[in-house]
Amino acid sequence: MLENGDILYVPAKDKLVMVHGEVFFPNALVYDDPAHVEDYVRQCGGYTQNANTSRIVIRHRDGSFEDAKENRWGSDFTIRVQPGDEILVLPQVAIKHLQIAKDITQILYQLAIATTVVLRI
Repeated sequence: MLENGDILYVPAKDKLVMVHGEVFFPNALVYDDPAHVEDYVRQCGGYTQNANTSRIVIRHRDGSFEDAKENRWGSDFTIRVQPGDEILVLPQVAIKHLQIAKDITQILYQLAIATTVVLRI
């Protein structure tokens, strides 16, 4: 609800599409009507090695977000980008299996020491 003294800001309509995240050259590109998400990513140099190519989020001008992963059909994203949208390519989450194994081994070792101490008392 608006209250007395509130200021309502309406941004100017622009013809730019922002591309952020795991692309080689994050940039603002001029909106091209037939272009899809992959086209804009290609114009920014493509994905980096750390990019999760199946996880792309689009922020629309109205503030809503859309997960482009859900709209993937074949090898191209079918979601249409509108003027003023922002494309965010998310990074891959690295799972450190060796670190997890080390932590579990350390916990088991400490439990074994504690059990030995308790049984000797």
